[in-house]
Amino acid sequence: MTTLARYSSNLVGFFSYSREDDADFDDVLSKFRVAIQAELSAQLGRNRDNFRIWQDKFAIPHGALWQQQITDGIKQSTFYIPIITPRVVNSPHCAFEFNSFLAREKELGRDDLVFPISLHISSRTRWDMARKSCAENRPGTTVSRLAGLSPPPA
Repeated sequence: MTTLARYSSNLVGFFSYSREDDADFDDVLSKFRVAIQAELSAQLGRNRDNFRIWQDKFAIPHGALWQQQITDGIKQSTFYIPIITPRVVNSPHCAFEFNSFLAREKELGRDDLVFPISLHISSRTRWDMARKSCAENRPGTTVSRLAGLSPPPA
């Protein structure tokens, strides 16, 4: 990835993920994108003015034509980070993003600009997140008392 440091004056990556996964797990994917952006910008010697990772949730204004916005986001991207989950694999929207970026990669004369990350969230992780969310958001309710139950077997 170090060759990307000199690739463009304004370096943009495209973050592809399932919004449903993000919502179900307390915006963990959005937070992960922020962490990736911080790490890569530091490693590449970039700052917020000349490096960002495009994410639909923050780049598309409410009411905008989202498919055109995604197409525009891909056209300005130099690399692609798909977060691979079962929902992503089954999503026609994520397939559109992937195929669109493959065309973009070909335009750039490259074949090494896709950096997939496989995400596996275990039932234990889901239980811990649900328990924490219930306890924090509804103290003293039946839901928070249920959150104190034992987790499923590992």
